[in-house]
Amino acid sequence: MFPTNIQFLGTPIRLQQAVESLPEPKGKRRRTTSKDNALRQKILQIETDQLRQWKLKPAMLRLIPSLARERQHTTLQEKVLAIAVTSIDNMDAQTLRALVPLLWQQEEFCLAMNALFVRMPPTKGWLASYYKAFRSLEPPMEIAKSLDVNSPLYELHHQLNMQTSSPLFVDIATAFAERMEFQQICAWPWDTVLLFLTSGYPLKVRQQVLSWVLNEYVGQSVTTEEAVLKGPLNQILTEGVRFSKRWRRTLPEHIQHLLHSVQHYLELERWLPSSAVQQWLPLVEMIESVVVHRPSGWLFASFDECVVVWPMSKKDTHVYVVSKEAFRHQLSSRLRQPMPFPLQGIQESFSNEEDWIRTLFLLMGWI
Repeated sequence: MFPTNIQFLGTPIRLQQAVESLPEPKGKRRRTTSKDNALRQKILQIETDQLRQWKLKPAMLRLIPSLARERQHTTLQEKVLAIAVTSIDNMDAQTLRALVPLLWQQEEFCLAMNALFVRMPPTKGWLASYYKAFRSLEPPMEIAKSLDVNSPLYELHHQLNMQTSSPLFVDIATAFAERMEFQQICAWPWDTVLLFLTSGYPLKVRQQVLSWVLNEYVGQSVTTEEAVLKGPLNQILTEGVRFSKRWRRTLPEHIQHLLHSVQHYLELERWLPSSAVQQWLPLVEMIESVVVHRPSGWLFASFDECVVVWPMSKKDTHVYVVSKEAFRHQLSSRLRQPMPFPLQGIQESFSNEEDWIRTLFLLMGWI
C-alpha cells in the first residue's frame, strides 16, 4: 500500500545543521534532584539503628522538617525521628521551632526536647514563651490557656508563627476555640469571617465558628427566596454548603432546610441560564437531588414522586415530567452511558415555557 522508501518534501536540513554547529554549553549541568530528595533517598537506604549513632551537622538538619511533614510515609518518619532524637543538640533554633510542631507527639522526641530545654532554654520565637508547656500531659491545652482569650482567632497562626496544618497548631487552635465566646466573632469584619471559613485553619474550628454565625443570624422566618438572594445571608449559607452533610445534621432543622435549598439552587445556577433558574425558584426547596447528563444536555431534578427533565440546549426544548418508577426503569441506567440518548415516548412533555406553569401545578399536586 505504501512505497518502500518514503521521501518527505520538507526536510529541516538547515535547522539540523544549525543545531549541530552550536557550541557546547559552558558551566556545570544543572542538577534536577533537590537536596530534600537526595537526603530522603540516602536515609531510606540506611538502617534506623545506624542513624541513631550519627549526629548530623546543623546545615543537614535544616532539611529534616520538610521530611517530617511527610507523615504518611511511616518508614521515613521512623528514620526522621531517629535523626531528630540523636542530633537534637546540633539543631539551630529555627530548625527546632519548625520540627517541634511536627514531632511533639512522639514520646521519645519530647523527652529529648525537654532534656535539651533544661540545659539550654530557648530564647527566641514562640518556644521561648511556651517550651515549659511540653512538660505537661496536654501541651496544646497548656499553650491555649496561656494565650489571651481576647486575641483574634484568625491571627493565631501569626502569633505562634506556625503553619496551620501542623498537628500542634491544630490542637492549640481547637483548644483555644473552646475557650472563646461568640461575642468575639461578632467583632470580626464580615470579610474576615468569610476568609476564615475558607482558610487552612482546622476544619473543626471553622465548623464551630460557622455554627455560631448560622445559629445567630439565620432565623426560622428566613424563606428560600431570601436565602438564595445574593447578599451576606447567601454568602454564609453558601459556605455552609461546602461542609459535609454529616456536620450539617448537627444544625437546627430550619438551617438544614435552607442549606439544602441553597445547594440545589447553586447546582441549577451552574447548568441553567438565569431566566430558567428563576422559574425553578418556587420548587427549589422541594428538590431531592439534581443530576446532569452532559452528552444529552439534560438536567434531571428529582422530587418526592416525580422527576423533571429540563433541556440545557436548544435542540430539544421540551420539558419532561416522569414518575419516580418510570425514571428508575427507563432512564437511571442511561445516565451512566457516555453517549446521548433520546427521550421520545417518555411519560409527559411540555413544548414551551408557558406550559412550564402547568408543570408547576402538576408537581404541586404530585408532591
